[in-house]
Amino acid sequence: MISDISRGQLTFDALKKRYRKATGNVLDFDNNLISFRLIQEDGQMTNAGVLLADQWNIHHSRVFCTRWNGLDKAGSVQDALDDDEFTGSVLTLFDNTMAFIKKNSQRGWRKDKDQRIELPDYPERALEEGIVNALIHRSYLQTGAHSQVDIYDDRLVITNPGGDV
Repeated sequence: MISDISRGQLTFDALKKRYRKATGNVLDFDNNLISFRLIQEDGQMTNAGVLLADQWNIHHSRVFCTRWNGLDKAGSVQDALDDDEFTGSVLTLFDNTMAFIKKNSQRGWRKDKDQRIELPDYPERALEEGIVNALIHRSYLQTGAHSQVDIYDDRLVITNPGGDV
């Protein structure tokens, strides 16, 4: 979908850094924006491009995260141990959500000869995949729609309203 925001209103420093870190290459930005379908040839941004910009321009771009006390959302004296709401670009949402999960997950370890082996509750790659899927497969134009991460004592649940971006 085409947004009402022009290329000149946005910067993409975080995207450039992320791209270079992931690929080792410098992003040929103006050409890649068109080939990635983040901008139209006339300079008008797509909603996907706006979601990757440094500026927060889509007001429904947010994630709610909660670390619950126990196995469900209620039933104890203190229902939630931690919660946060994140807003911003999808890169910001991803980074903040990953940090929240890591902060609120158990991390065991075992000793193996000369080193310590970390044993996190959830494989990092699986968390990344779940968060990315929630962020890219949801509607950012639907009022009140948001992705949510709920961490319980025995599981982690990532939900979103779905829809087309």
